[in-house]
Amino acid sequence: MYHVVCIVGVTTGLFWARPEDAHHLIGPWTQCYTLANFWGRTWHQNFRRALQVPSRAIARDVAGAPQGSTLSRRIQWYVAFTISGLYHYAAAKTTLPSQSFAKTLTFFALMPNLLVIEDYAKSFAQRRFGCSGRHWRLFGFIWTFATLTIAGAGFVDDLVTHGLVTARPILPFSLTTIVLNLAFGRIV
Repeated sequence: MYHVVCIVGVTTGLFWARPEDAHHLIGPWTQCYTLANFWGRTWHQNFRRALQVPSRAIARDVAGAPQGSTLSRRIQWYVAFTISGLYHYAAAKTTLPSQSFAKTLTFFALMPNLLVIEDYAKSFAQRRFGCSGRHWRLFGFIWTFATLTIAGAGFVDDLVTHGLVTARPILPFSLTTIVLNLAFGRIV
């Protein structure tokens, strides 16, 4: 269905003027060796531009942060996750107004802070250890998976508990469940 919408959008000029503006829904999973890459290159690429435009404008025009600076990047993270969090929260509340969805808000408030921590850690590791190569990338995949699993547990719980998303296992085991059980001291 998304591809049909893309074709119509580009053909009519209604959504996009050029085919290259109609992004894939999901980018390459091989890029998920950092949280920043997960959000910036892989997850929901069709929404990235919609969040990028106001984020860049606020960083540049309101905060006066130099383009490409660390400050600009971090402001953009906070603005984008605030907008996205409010969007997700509003969508859930519109569907079920009597529920709180506090864990959804917590997830989106937590994410830019985790990105800042990741930014500091990457900077430190590059200065101290020269961090490059397959081992660092493997560590990055583990970090990204574990962080999203633990930080996203409440958000996913909000969605599943209230029936907004149906949880259906694809495999006979869940790597996420194993990681959560290990993280919280339970044995699978």
